[in-house]
Amino acid sequence: TDSHARAKLQELCARLGVPAPGRMIYQPIGKPNEKKFFVEQPVIGLPYVARGMGETPGDCLNRAASHYAAILNTVFDKQSSRRTRG
Repeated sequence: TDSHARAKLQELCARLGVPAPGRMIYQPIGKPNEKKFFVEQPVIGLPYVARGMGETPGDCLNRAASHYAAILNTVFDKQSSRRTRG
């Protein structure tokens, strides 16, 4: 997992001119001895949800940030290619 994913997401949002996500709030799931952490974060202005799960809160937040960035990159790449084709 990219330990700098959250900072990179902030930079990506600024570069694309879109709002950065608010504070991501994780939930512990599972039994105490098998605990994992999970987060779901709606992507602002889009009909998608970024998700992350990990062994630690930081890991799940970084995974969600990476997923959020991947969604933005996919959407903006598609929009960009539509403009250049037409």
